[in-house]
Amino acid sequence: MSQEQEQEQVLEIEINPEQHRQLQFQKIAKYIQKNCYPRRGNNFKLPIRKIDNIPVIVDFSYEGNHAEIFHLTCNILLSPNIEYQMAEFIIRDFDADFTLQQGIQLIFEKLGKLKFSTSKGLFHDPSKNNDGDSQEEEEEENIMISMFSVLKFYENINSSISECCACFEVTETHTSCGHNVCIACYSKLEVAKKEWREYYGKESFYKKCPMCRGIIEKLLPETGVCELSERLTL
Repeated sequence: MSQEQEQEQVLEIEINPEQHRQLQFQKIAKYIQKNCYPRRGNNFKLPIRKIDNIPVIVDFSYEGNHAEIFHLTCNILLSPNIEYQMAEFIIRDFDADFTLQQGIQLIFEKLGKLKFSTSKGLFHDPSKNNDGDSQEEEEEENIMISMFSVLKFYENINSSISECCACFEVTETHTSCGHNVCIACYSKLEVAKKEWREYYGKESFYKKCPMCRGIIEKLLPETGVCELSERLTL
């Protein structure tokens, strides 16, 4: 351990927990600034295995150069990898009032609030945001489940949501073979096949459908991007 590292360790022991957190965000910001190269993939994986008991891969990427970071992206995929995106946060427009360090803190704060939605098959922030959208989304989700509980008795109607074939919870998530299975149940299935995917430059892992035992090539529906536009009050 170098003398500089020893001094940092002593300093960290002497400060309070919040100061310690800020020091770590500062370190991460310095690392990103130092290791950001133009026209090159700048990314690293966060040491996170699960969020709300769902196995995940959390990838942190950024673009810019040593002088300026253009944006930060935090991409959360279901693990093991099948290219199913469960959340993505993008932060842009850094300036003197909203620094890179604050942007990193914002992403970590969001990660700490995420909860898994069985019906949506995605992560969401249940805390009320600036627009009060979270409460409205939760109410809308509950109404959709209520509607399904009525619609499922009509034989001529095929609903866009259904019950998971394993746990019978209502979910939008379904397999490429057309059977509904929630992410929580899917994550407990054994891997049946591994395949290198040249396009993504990584290995994908495939499981068997609990209903028909066919290989699940893809989980649906496709997911979108959640844009983080709010700023922290520090």
